[in-house]
Amino acid sequence: MWTQAYKLGAPYNQIDDGDKLYLPPSALESLLNQSVTNNDRFNAASGSFAEHSYSGSQSAQLPSPITFEIRNVKTRNVVYGGVKEFSAEEGIVHLPQWMQKSLQLELGDHVAVRLKELPKGTWARLRPISSDYKEIMDYRAALESFLRANYNTLTAGEILDIKYGSNRYQFLVDDLKPEKAVCVTDTDIEIDIEPLVDDNTLAHIQAVPENQRSSTRTLIVGQTWSGTVESGQYTYLELNLENLNSNLELTLVCTEHDSGEYLNSSNFIVDVEKNPTLSLHSWADLSSNQEKSIIILLDELRGKQILYIGVHGAAHDQNSSFTITTKAIHSATLTQPVEGVLAQDSAQCENCGAWVPERTMVLHERFCLRNNVQCPWGCGAVFKKDSEELHNHWHCDKCDMRGTVFDKEKHETYFHQEKTCDCGFKTASMTVLAKHRKTECPMKLIICRYCRNLVPQENSPTTAQDILLGLYGHESYCGSRTIECQKCHKQIPIKDIQVHSKVHQIERQGRTLPPICSNVNCTRPASSNILKLCQNCFGPFWISTNDPGNVKLMQRVARKYHLQLTSGCGKQWCRNKFCATGNGQPKDATEAAQALIPLIQALQQELKASSSNPVLHLCVDESAARQLTVAEYLHELVGHRYSLAWCIKAVQTEKEDIYRAKEWVEDNAPLPK
Repeated sequence: MWTQAYKLGAPYNQIDDGDKLYLPPSALESLLNQSVTNNDRFNAASGSFAEHSYSGSQSAQLPSPITFEIRNVKTRNVVYGGVKEFSAEEGIVHLPQWMQKSLQLELGDHVAVRLKELPKGTWARLRPISSDYKEIMDYRAALESFLRANYNTLTAGEILDIKYGSNRYQFLVDDLKPEKAVCVTDTDIEIDIEPLVDDNTLAHIQAVPENQRSSTRTLIVGQTWSGTVESGQYTYLELNLENLNSNLELTLVCTEHDSGEYLNSSNFIVDVEKNPTLSLHSWADLSSNQEKSIIILLDELRGKQILYIGVHGAAHDQNSSFTITTKAIHSATLTQPVEGVLAQDSAQCENCGAWVPERTMVLHERFCLRNNVQCPWGCGAVFKKDSEELHNHWHCDKCDMRGTVFDKEKHETYFHQEKTCDCGFKTASMTVLAKHRKTECPMKLIICRYCRNLVPQENSPTTAQDILLGLYGHESYCGSRTIECQKCHKQIPIKDIQVHSKVHQIERQGRTLPPICSNVNCTRPASSNILKLCQNCFGPFWISTNDPGNVKLMQRVARKYHLQLTSGCGKQWCRNKFCATGNGQPKDATEAAQALIPLIQALQQELKASSSNPVLHLCVDESAARQLTVAEYLHELVGHRYSLAWCIKAVQTEKEDIYRAKEWVEDNAPLPK
């Protein structure tokens, strides 16, 4: 078995999330040479003198994936892993840091690496080390995605450090089957998650403050709630949207303090996802007004069950008190015009803009000009001369924002200081940053529609297909993995499977069957003859001479009917209602002649039509009779949803197996409209 000793090199960060190591190129060469030698020995021992190529030996002998036993030559500690690349320096091996700690290795220590083929894993029991593992919404998807990307092996006793979203969660590999070290590549593993209650878990739970461990307050539309928020912190509420059928208005009112002032810097943020922040929200009012209001249209809340409301504390040393009001409003309320009643003799003051009676305008203007002054920046606001309100009045010189000088610092911070997203996007506006992080940011966390894992969405779509499907970088890559179509057994990209299935559906709806024999008791396809019978049924009526007007043909059909009605066919399986054997009621010659006249007349009329559809009642062989019986039973079994012709086709295809025929007709027959 291949074994080599190497010195431990400096750790590579890119391999810390898995069990894969870097080996020198000579390791691959010696592995291939050994596989050739082993193959030669096998050929000699078996008496085989067949020539073989170097590449053939390689594919025949090297396992896939290549897995190794990694051992500390001093302590004899052992772990298992795969190989990332054969690109390390000669004599050097690079291991993940967790593997170094497990083997108790230091930089420069010697490591023994031995080729070891591990059995495929069938079962694993994982124990979460901390209590926050419940934040993972889909364990199967998270583990499958992480192991597929980073691991070739699992060893009992090792700790998996799984990245899920922006957080990491540790799981102890408690037990494995069929052995204590298994391969996890190209295999299905049953995984049991069993909570681990020990000192670490309890310590983690106790470390969470009591107020954070308590359940979040839940409101229903129409309720009012009062609370406080610490400076620079968040207070969150959940609003139940059940039975909401109109627009929603949320109001935040900051409470006055003993000094008579209110702390007007608290921010009002709302989102459909948990824990919205200043830089990550869908709706917000970041103004300095005492009363803040957010109106959300019903269409924006379709399909949502919970709305998450956050209040961000003001940037000062005191707690902020507030009251939140929730209420449903109708569309008419949003557009209701404000009507005022003005006297006919009213006039508008040029100084303050107020409407006053014309007879008192002179007195009003004298008083107004002596005591009031308009905003010097032209916003139209009116103040008392030399008042504190006028002195504190403020306009932003970079935008249209106005307020008091106390609003300036907050406004500058939120809307005119550069902010940088984790992805590198830069903007001066907190609102623009929040919109970026909720829409196009590559670091935005999404539940991938294909792997069902919480991952960054990555870059914006570039191809027409990805743009139409709304696929960002991760989903485009993940959706490019192929699966086998159950219909045509072709390998189809996952993101194309819906379109591919639609193609099969359209093809299915467009399927047609060749016309069936015009004999109602027959199941064979019609042939190209005037009666549109199959070859078996038309055989007795075939004539080689010219037959103008189909006179001789009608005579033969009449004789056939007369014989059936009088003597019958004598076949015990016959179900023909125009046969004495089938109906058990033989007729004499006169009665038979009277009975067949309408049949012959109808047939003659049908043959004269431009598009004839003749109907005949002839006796058939046992095979056709049996197929028709099974097809009629199948027709009843599927509730007449598919035509009898397709039921006949299913019975013929599946050789009269009723259960397989039912599956066939449900998979292949055009769906009923």
